[in-house]
Amino acid sequence: FNELDDLVAGKRDGELIDPSEFAKNYATALNRALTYEGHSAVMFICSDKKRSIQTADSISEEISKINPKVKTLSKVDGRLDSLDEGNIIVPDDYSKGDHFPGFDVASKIFMEEAHGTDYGKAEDNTTYKYGDPVKLPNGEYKYPELTKYFSSPGESYSEYLSRVYSLILDSIEKSDKFGKRVKIVLVTHAQTYQLIKSLLTILDKIKTGEVQVEKGNLALLCWKDFLERRKKKSAANEWNVNSANLLDIDSETLKDPILLRTINQEFESLTQI
Repeated sequence: FNELDDLVAGKRDGELIDPSEFAKNYATALNRALTYEGHSAVMFICSDKKRSIQTADSISEEISKINPKVKTLSKVDGRLDSLDEGNIIVPDDYSKGDHFPGFDVASKIFMEEAHGTDYGKAEDNTTYKYGDPVKLPNGEYKYPELTKYFSSPGESYSEYLSRVYSLILDSIEKSDKFGKRVKIVLVTHAQTYQLIKSLLTILDKIKTGEVQVEKGNLALLCWKDFLERRKKKSAANEWNVNSANLLDIDSETLKDPILLRTINQEFESLTQI
């Protein structure tokens, strides 16, 4: 949905701009899916960002108009947030919706660190924190250009993955409580949407024997899957066609023992970094 970016509080969090038309379209499609799949209730799990909560609320309101018999529930979980970008030094002349150049600089550096092997480096530095200028032993900074944009760094890629995986593990543990008649819809952000979508794709490939997952390489497999979809432009098309990042999760998928084993293995690997 369209949103107005807001950095006033030093954190990125914007509100939606007139979501009614988009919400109505999603609610109509979701209602058709509920009827076809035999679900009588929807649980929206959203991040704690304003735009995510407002998206869930807007769709829930519209679906109640279309089909009052459908029960809707909403749960806020900050683990669905996109990567924490740290504390931003907001320019004095900043207004809501203004472009913040610090994100361009920090994102480029983050990609080259976290996915270093894609940029000719020997290894990926998944412990590098977004926006960190990295103070060197001589007192200078590796990335001095970041000091004017961030007062403190955000998350590392490994920290981000750990919290998303922990959410999935918790959901697996509670999957019996959802029941077959409850459809789970994750209302998240582009980065987390693509991560979970790739994870579900990798899960299917594990089942067919197309890929083998070793401890510590799940994140790399998901990243390669995203790059492949981006190369085919399917990832970009998903953003263009689906202007809200919604993922339908079948409660039965959460009970898959392969999913539990794979996520557990990767989570243990990340917590040891």
